[in-house]
Amino acid sequence: MTMSDEHPVPSGSSQKQPETTVSLPALDIPSSDLDLDFIIAPSEPIPEQSTKVQKRASNVMKLSLEHKKLEEELRIMNERLKAAEQAMTSKRGSTLRSPSSL
Repeated sequence: MTMSDEHPVPSGSSQKQPETTVSLPALDIPSSDLDLDFIIAPSEPIPEQSTKVQKRASNVMKLSLEHKKLEEELRIMNERLKAAEQAMTSKRGSTLRSPSSL
């Protein structure tokens, strides 16, 4: 694309803009051993770090299972407590109602 393509001359004008080319300066870049594979390729985790991560994941799984068990035990205890409270209130209600218990 030339400069004249980017900025068209209005249709009543017969003047043409001269084409200009821009030359970039030469850069003196030192060579290096890096390539795109170094950046893109997945790096291997450090063994010590991966061991720590695996151990932590294992601990989290154990704690999660224990948490679920404790929640289930709590639910069962709450059900038993409600049943015991209902039994006590119904027993109290029946003793207050019946005169034969006196």
